[in-house]
Amino acid sequence: MTPETWERIKQIFDAAAPLDSAARAASLDDACLGDPPLRHEVESLLAAYDEAGSVMERAVVKAAADLICEHDENSIDGFVVGWVVCVSGPNAGRDYPVRPGVNRIGRAPDLEILIVGDASVSREAHAIIGYSPKSNAFDLEPGRSTRCAYLNGNQVDSPKAITPYDRIQLGETELVFVPLCGDRFRWQ
Repeated sequence: MTPETWERIKQIFDAAAPLDSAARAASLDDACLGDPPLRHEVESLLAAYDEAGSVMERAVVKAAADLICEHDENSIDGFVVGWVVCVSGPNAGRDYPVRPGVNRIGRAPDLEILIVGDASVSREAHAIIGYSPKSNAFDLEPGRSTRCAYLNGNQVDSPKAITPYDRIQLGETELVFVPLCGDRFRWQ
């Protein structure tokens, strides 16, 4: 899809998200007339938005809709496929995007997910979140650190599948995993 199409999807999503189901259907009928792929993309985002129960979850889906128009149409490499949100520790409230491939977490400035202010997090990759576009799945694996990473309270000593709202503990930092991609959405 072109950047213009992604921008149109964002505009339609923004207009339809706050509407009740009848008004939303009418809005989509008008905005997507004669363009089933456009309607499908908007409905996918709206379904994720509706499924998100809390204000935080809805904000994440809304942010995803805002981001989709900013990316190269020929590659998902730079696309956001999810987030981790710090819920405990020095960075509580901060969110970090997860992108396809390897997302190293630690304190070094060249890492994809940079945790600052928590000396108990390794400088080098304390842990790694991976996303495979082919399998449309996420995993967490230990990094090159001698310090432990934990997934839902269990030590991670080999790659483990991660699912929505899993908790990742690194030192004093606790992160909650919030995927964009999954059963209901994937970048094409």
